[in-house]
Amino acid sequence: MRIGNCIRNVEEISGVKAAGFDFYEFSGKEIAAMDETAFSELVRESETVGLPCIGFNSYCGGRPAIVGEDVSLKETEDYARLLCRRGHRLGIRSIGIGAPAARRLPQDYPVEKADRQCRSFLQITAEECRRWGILLLFEAVHEKACSYAVRTADAVRVVEQAGVPDLGIVLDFYHMHVMGESFSDAEGAFPYLRHVHVSTCEENLWRGYPLWPDREEYRRIFARLKRHGYRQGTVSVENTSFDLETAKSSLEMLRELDRETEG
Repeated sequence: MRIGNCIRNVEEISGVKAAGFDFYEFSGKEIAAMDETAFSELVRESETVGLPCIGFNSYCGGRPAIVGEDVSLKETEDYARLLCRRGHRLGIRSIGIGAPAARRLPQDYPVEKADRQCRSFLQITAEECRRWGILLLFEAVHEKACSYAVRTADAVRVVEQAGVPDLGIVLDFYHMHVMGESFSDAEGAFPYLRHVHVSTCEENLWRGYPLWPDREEYRRIFARLKRHGYRQGTVSVENTSFDLETAKSSLEMLRELDRETEG
């Protein structure tokens, strides 16, 4: 499998390369917040370092809202166009929709209404993605961060009901861990699986690098992924903060597990 690292700062691209990762993902909401000069600098740095950006995670902050009272179809379309245009310049292949701040519902908000809003959001965003040859992926986000599609089964339901060709899933084992989900809870996601996120869950829900004490847990994750045919896919470490030496150690372990579980 190809293994990458999620980052938020331009300065970290060279560190991800130095650590030995195959690619990086960049925060979509940070991309959207850049002016054209800052974004051009990111593109130049990526080209200079020689490390591909394969996608955007952390799609947006609270706007455009995916569900809830603040939904705006125009904001949804305009934002998708901006990210896709910039993603095309970076050569990304996918955009992941986590965005917990955009998925917080008022108490007693009708689920059926939220489902309709999410379908519209995904249909509009996917249409823009198709224009640029970018794949759209949806992700379950744990209930301590948002209140819509918090379990893996919820994400599968959203994808199946969206009516969007080629809409895929990001399977994030961190969110599964917070929700107390087991491997069996991921079964329904495998037909739609296009990307994987991993990280440890530390104090205050801090996302850390998988390291050697976590080895057996991640060996089981890799073995299960491969048992379902996910052998040539991409896996990103989605950590809260980047540290070069920790990143190197984590990648060394993950590559070893990739080799061990190949058979």
